[in-house]
Amino acid sequence: MARRAAAALVAEGYAGQLLLSHDICYKIQLQSYGGYGYAHVLRNILPRLRLLGVTEDDLEQMTVHNPRRVLSLPAPGGACRPAAARTGGQVP
Repeated sequence: MARRAAAALVAEGYAGQLLLSHDICYKIQLQSYGGYGYAHVLRNILPRLRLLGVTEDDLEQMTVHNPRRVLSLPAPGGACRPAAARTGGQVP
């Protein structure tokens, strides 16, 4: 199972390199249609990882700090740089 694999990777020291996610692409996956919904990781996966021995610090690393770090990376070529960086400090 993916949960056991994630717990094993955390135990080996890789919590700083893991992201937890899932996707929803059909309305049947929404909670109102009988699916797990958007809160699946929070409601179902994190409690199971706790049972497998993953610490709160490691869970916070994977669900808060790692996504923040990854999602704040600049796009290749600087296409998404802030306006001030693109215009030499001058914000239009």
